[in-house]
Amino acid sequence: MSFATLKTTTTASTAAGGTFTVPYQGQSQGDFSSSSTAMLQVYARQFTGLAVTFGASAATVTWPATAPYPLPAGEYYVQFDLVGGDPLPGDVAQIEPVEDVADSTGGAVDGSLAAVGDTSTANQAAPINDNFADLSAKVNELMAAMRIAGLLKE
Repeated sequence: MSFATLKTTTTASTAAGGTFTVPYQGQSQGDFSSSSTAMLQVYARQFTGLAVTFGASAATVTWPATAPYPLPAGEYYVQFDLVGGDPLPGDVAQIEPVEDVADSTGGAVDGSLAAVGDTSTANQAAPINDNFADLSAKVNELMAAMRIAGLLKE
């Protein structure tokens, strides 16, 4: 499962059973799994399974009622489960679908590009077609990886 780690700053301590909010910071309510719990890093200790509700502009996290001490005011990083894959950074946009490159060259894919001799003295169609076949295979591999990463729409 993918997750997002968001930073929040509390200006007052949070009592056991109390709540604090974590702004979405470029994400929205729908990005987070509704069955998610939160994980909070406090100094060297991790608190997992914290109850969380997702509001319109921020998540509300409940400090455990069984906590032996209040959560001090300060800056914290809180981790939440995401729906689907990792979100794209704000300056990266998902591009429109692109069809795979159809290879009709008849060339063989062997993972390398071959040197092509002088085309004025001999027929160099086979190595040229092999090169295009290799390029076509690599373009399709890159496109598949971009789809998996969420950079390219299906």
